[in-house]
Amino acid sequence: YARNQRLDQAVAALEEGLVANPEDLRLKRRLMKTLFLRGQAQDQQRALGILAALQEKLPQDPELMKLQAIQILQAQTPESLEAAKQKLQNVVNLEPTAVDAHLILVRIAMQQGQYESARDSAIRAIGSNPDNPALLSARAGAEFLLENTQMAAQLAQLALQKDPNNTQARDVFVATALQSKDPGLLEQARTLT
Repeated sequence: YARNQRLDQAVAALEEGLVANPEDLRLKRRLMKTLFLRGQAQDQQRALGILAALQEKLPQDPELMKLQAIQILQAQTPESLEAAKQKLQNVVNLEPTAVDAHLILVRIAMQQGQYESARDSAIRAIGSNPDNPALLSARAGAEFLLENTQMAAQLAQLALQKDPNNTQARDVFVATALQSKDPGLLEQARTLT
């Protein structure tokens, strides 16, 4: 149901499953995610309650940590930002292939103007996920803002080879070509747009 955007039916089916199997952690996890996704007024509080209960039982679960970090980020305070970063750092330490957690860490650093930190986070992430175009693009963006235009262009090209529809990589490549005024890069950029 959830895959077909029939979230009310998905919630009802999961609740029915939990009545029959009240200790099924998999069902609780799915219900929590579906409630976050559905986003009705009471859903957020209910999902947060399920998240807290699951974290009590599974304190080192990377997925639960990531979900908590995403919820913490919604507060948008310096304290919540630091708490979320710490949670996400724990996630990537426990599960180095958690691309989405790495990307959130890179995005936070970029938003704070900490481009070297963003680049370093992307480098660590790529070490565990070498062929991920989103991570390559994220590093390309950081390199561009650090004025490492040659590296930014190379990374953007690599990301585009892996995913020709990667708009972030395309944007970085075009910006790099325009900034460098290199005729070869400009010609390649023209073919991308």
